[in-house]
Amino acid sequence: GPLLLGALALAAFGVIETRVENPMIEFRLFRHLNFLAANISQFLAGMIELGLGFLLPFYLLLVVGIPPAAAGLALIPATLPIILAGPGAGKTFDRVGGRMPLAVGFGVLAASGIALSIAASDAKVVSLIPGLVLQGIGLGLVLTTNDPTGLDSVPEDDQGVAAGMINTTEQLGGAVGIAALVAFEYGRYINLVKDKLAERGIKYTPGQFEHYKEVIIQGEQRGLNAERTNSNVDKILDITIHAHIEVFQLVFLLTAAIAFLGMVSSLILVRQSDRVREQPIFGRRSRWILGNAGTTPGLTRHPPPPEDPDPDP
Repeated sequence: GPLLLGALALAAFGVIETRVENPMIEFRLFRHLNFLAANISQFLAGMIELGLGFLLPFYLLLVVGIPPAAAGLALIPATLPIILAGPGAGKTFDRVGGRMPLAVGFGVLAASGIALSIAASDAKVVSLIPGLVLQGIGLGLVLTTNDPTGLDSVPEDDQGVAAGMINTTEQLGGAVGIAALVAFEYGRYINLVKDKLAERGIKYTPGQFEHYKEVIIQGEQRGLNAERTNSNVDKILDITIHAHIEVFQLVFLLTAAIAFLGMVSSLILVRQSDRVREQPIFGRRSRWILGNAGTTPGLTRHPPPPEDPDPDP
């Protein structure tokens, strides 16, 4: 029901935005392919950034078992590289444009997902550090390069709206990323726990199940190590930990796949000089024309004038 309602609301929003005088989202700007690529990139990066930003603390609390304060400190290796990678990404963009920094950034993010998936089975903070560092470097490259890639491709008068659109796309990607990754993680986790309990022949009453659930909730607040009270609880907690490890390995690989999509879209769409699509971006027929970054109109129904074959010296 909510998914259907959301899809209908999104469709209605798109229809309304194409008909009002001052739309919140200027769909015509997506004809600038660098701007389109920047929004796709920002959406996918938002999925990874905010999706893992939400889930990684739960891995630290429920698998490693450390308390919340320590979990916050353990995520520092993913934040500092974002700051350090930014200046280098900006200088690279000035030299070669956004295509290579975006593609490399997403490639690093894909490597980060693979590294985190491999390290997840160790259930130790130190094992996560390489993946967290790669994640920070990748996000630093992508997020720093996205804005100038998109904004430099649209007319100056549209850059305010364009900046808002890029920021909105990141938040939308984050919302979708959190919802999708958490839904996948939780659904798969519940099935794994039930399977593992059945394999060991462990049966539980409704009262025991509620107690077990309360233990997990407390583990989310204080770290699972603080909830080890007796052998019966420990047995269930071991099942919980192993189920979470298997699921988080899949989640990290899923983020690597998302990053790979970002790399492919950046390589296909981004150029040093923007390309503008003459026909509507969702039309069946299109004609590619070249335009200098920031100088072509946001909406054009005519190709640029032909160049003079014999220009004056």
